[in-house]
Amino acid sequence: MNNNLLFTEHKLGPITLRNRAIRSAAFENMAYGNKPSQDLYNYHTAVARGGAAMTTVAYCSVTRSGVSFDGQLYIHDEIKEDLKRLTDGIHAEGAKASIQLGHCGNMTHFYTCKCLPVGASTGFNLYSPTLHRALKKEEIKDIVKAFGHAVDFCRECGFDCVEIHAGHGYLISQFLSPYTNRRRDEYGGSLENRMRFMNEVMAEVMEHAGDDMAVVVKTNMYDGFKSGLKVEECIRIAQEIEKHGVHALVLTAGFVSKAPFTVMGGAMPIKTLAHYMNPWSFWWLRLALRFVGHLMIPTVPFKELFFLDTAKQFRAALKMPLIYVGGVMGRENAETALAAGFDFVQIGHALVRDTDFVNKMKEEQYHSECKRSNYCVARMYTLDMKCHECDKDIPAYYETKILVRRLEDLVVLLRDFCVWDEKKDKVFWISKKMLPRELLKDGGDAVYINFTETPLDISSLMNQGVYEPMESVVCTSATLKAGRDFSYWMKRAGVFFTDTNRVMTGEYPSPFPYKKNMLFAVPSDAPLPEDGFNFQQWIEAAIIKLIEAAEGRSLVLFTAYESLKSAYSRAQVSFRNSDITVLRQGMDDNSRLLDLFRNDVKSVLFATDSFWQGVDVPGEALSQVIIVKFPFTVPNDPVFTARAEAISKRGGSSFMELSVPEAVIKFRQGVGRLMRRGSDKGSVVVLDRRIYEKRYGVFFLSSVPECKRIYEPLENICNHISEFIFG
Repeated sequence: MNNNLLFTEHKLGPITLRNRAIRSAAFENMAYGNKPSQDLYNYHTAVARGGAAMTTVAYCSVTRSGVSFDGQLYIHDEIKEDLKRLTDGIHAEGAKASIQLGHCGNMTHFYTCKCLPVGASTGFNLYSPTLHRALKKEEIKDIVKAFGHAVDFCRECGFDCVEIHAGHGYLISQFLSPYTNRRRDEYGGSLENRMRFMNEVMAEVMEHAGDDMAVVVKTNMYDGFKSGLKVEECIRIAQEIEKHGVHALVLTAGFVSKAPFTVMGGAMPIKTLAHYMNPWSFWWLRLALRFVGHLMIPTVPFKELFFLDTAKQFRAALKMPLIYVGGVMGRENAETALAAGFDFVQIGHALVRDTDFVNKMKEEQYHSECKRSNYCVARMYTLDMKCHECDKDIPAYYETKILVRRLEDLVVLLRDFCVWDEKKDKVFWISKKMLPRELLKDGGDAVYINFTETPLDISSLMNQGVYEPMESVVCTSATLKAGRDFSYWMKRAGVFFTDTNRVMTGEYPSPFPYKKNMLFAVPSDAPLPEDGFNFQQWIEAAIIKLIEAAEGRSLVLFTAYESLKSAYSRAQVSFRNSDITVLRQGMDDNSRLLDLFRNDVKSVLFATDSFWQGVDVPGEALSQVIIVKFPFTVPNDPVFTARAEAISKRGGSSFMELSVPEAVIKFRQGVGRLMRRGSDKGSVVVLDRRIYEKRYGVFFLSSVPECKRIYEPLENICNHISEFIFG
């Protein structure tokens, strides 16, 4: 074996490298706020100082829509000067500077890419996890152009080489793989069609690269799972790339969303990965990793030079220069790969462990001290990329980093708050919140300030992310209608954006025997709610009479907690010496409270907002629902207020277009608490007589199932209820 190749000069297209060792594009997560940081500068200049011929800045997206992490770069003018400083620093150490260009496709997230994630086809990426839509043809053309623009941008920033990422299950790879490409147009189907997007990108890149920019492509040798690309197909893809005249191929394998550790080998330290994820943003993923992480991220046994045998098949099928990557841990490894016909080696883990690794390999027997624990990968997704064995005071360091990231997220949010009036499509508000008592330490403050930002209208997002990319969408619920039709929900949910020929609506009869088993009553002698004190006094007395008529068995729904507390206190006194148990929302955990209510037939539950929906109490334990008044949204709700203002500004009626429909839907949900099984039987009593006396009352009445209805004085109603339930 020739042991003298590693430290010889070698040409890569139009540039000459001082040796054959290249730092691979292992993701650093050091572009905090999507901008190059001092940490990024320090790391890459250290790699250059440590002897690498070229160092590759990892995953820079060609557009914002391809960004998967807050610590990831994307092409925009604000980063140009910082990138120039970075390349100047690398060049000063005698190395060349490369940058990896790509697009994460469906591996992005709404909160990082600021749009619904896109991919070759519509679907759901469990690994992210996120819903994503298929790219339109015109969008594909735009991304192709973005690759060309990115090459020009990188030249201006001083880079000598660009590496196009066409592997690992990112966007180009998503078009190539039958697992992610289910298109029926010219970009899907046969391998030739699936290569079309890649070919368009490469043609654009090579045109812009000219004769002064080196171009490297990272491509898969196999996807690493049954329904993905196999070696034979990947050789054909590599041969197609070769036709474009690129200067070298990096041969890799694996699919981040399906076979992530095929990429690098070894096992993921699941508990460490879950532990250092942001508990506020990724609580769901932390739980999933802790319980089923070993299934989500299966182990792939690690061995040095783990890709070499497969890579040799590509060496035999191709004439172009090839770059070997995968398990290069020492001088002997590197020389073995070079002797097998590869022009360069790329190094990842070893340069994370020690930036001086290349210089140390001048000692022929030197072997990296990296233990391949993959803790650097585990922390990379939350913190920056660094070998955990190189850090002192690890727990403190991690916690500090996490705290800094959270503060950075808060800074972005607060910046939005400072220009809230410019963001017409968002609603901003500040509120006081109370910490749970169990979290408070002695003398701690229970109150904290919460900043919230939310979209004003989701209809366009629903249209772009659901209706347009999906061939068919079925929406079902018992509460889609607000009044006589579906128009309110269709407008709010974005259905009105779609072609009317695609929209079908239908209403199907309930399986519940409402005509026979439900009594709907409204006391005609009730004061109007606007009568304030008199109304409250009357409903408190009425509730007691209705509870007596049903012998407990009642769910009483309020719209205001103060009204609930007052009525509950009076009921407690009234039923103190009876066998009726009076329960109140807030006296215990909601689930335990419901269990008490279900198991005690003669109990009564006084509840508000969250109990209007989702409560399932079948059988005689719930034989009466008492609705105190219409559930109109309180005017101090910031989202409601913003939507109401928007309606008023365009000359509409916020009351009829927003307040009434929302209240009708919630009212219908409240009525629906009564019957949860076909054998259930009971009464719904509404103490708000506006349902019969106000013009808008008809919308509420139309949401009540066909059943026996009475509008009489309270005393008559109580008699009817007793007879109906027990007769």
